[in-house]
Amino acid sequence: MVSYAFCAESGGILAIPNPEPVLKISAVAHTTMQVWKICYMKTNGISAEPIEERSKARFGTARGDDRVEYPDDIDDKFVIVAGGGSGICHALTKLLLEAGCSVMIADLRLRPEAENTVNAYSHPPAEPGRPSAVFHRTDMSDWTHLISLREAALQTFGQIDIVVNGANMFEPPSSAFWHPPRISNSPGLAQIALDCWMENCHVEGNLMWIPSMTGYTHVMMMPLYYASKAAVVNFVKCLGSPRRILGIRNSCVCPGAVFDHCRGMLRKEDVALTPGQCAAVIMRVLREPQYGEGNIVETRLDSFNAEPSITEVPP
Repeated sequence: MVSYAFCAESGGILAIPNPEPVLKISAVAHTTMQVWKICYMKTNGISAEPIEERSKARFGTARGDDRVEYPDDIDDKFVIVAGGGSGICHALTKLLLEAGCSVMIADLRLRPEAENTVNAYSHPPAEPGRPSAVFHRTDMSDWTHLISLREAALQTFGQIDIVVNGANMFEPPSSAFWHPPRISNSPGLAQIALDCWMENCHVEGNLMWIPSMTGYTHVMMMPLYYASKAAVVNFVKCLGSPRRILGIRNSCVCPGAVFDHCRGMLRKEDVALTPGQCAAVIMRVLREPQYGEGNIVETRLDSFNAEPSITEVPP
């Protein structure tokens, strides 16, 4: 396996014969380089084969205005939902299943309501064409778990169309000496997804991130949680839009306050989204053509009688 990295000092592309150690140390840097190396090569007149051939095979040659039409239908797709064992991502899993998608839930465990969903959509399905749900125990901070997740999804469904990176870890209750901090929404899942889609150019990839508004706000009480969300939001911005070059959508939804099983900081009288309301917004961002270009989309509830607001966060 050969990969590439951009050398800032010389301005050149360096070949790395065996990048696995690099991946384990810095999945973020490797993912970004994998996506944008084709841009650097084109700009500097370096042949981008066979990447360019994959790009052409994926969505053809652009028309005169250098724009390409992409299908935005997500029905009947094969999906990985990280964090689908509870909360927002479980609500999203149910909507995806209702849309005809088959879902692999990647999480440490399932809450009872998620167990009921998996039982209701058992795999293999009882009828041909019926969607199914499968649970695969996954620690998002463990690279071997991510590799196992990819292999399980491909073995179960045959391909991966959509990856939802929604697993979260809350602030440690006390000193990080006892509870080591780890970044939530591990960028390693994006590495798995992008590698899979670049190897299978016929698949229209759709990458969705679910951090929260804490990615661009701050509070003294939960610095590690807020910092981890800021890392995710900025990673999505850095990844930008691989859609026109590689045919892969990249979007991020940042919810405000949500009533779920981790709602210890919310009171009954507080205004907050339900997981179902938040999941409905995520479905829109997955589907609608104005998104998928590295968009950071905020959704929140401003009053009990209002509809959830949907606002794109400026760059």
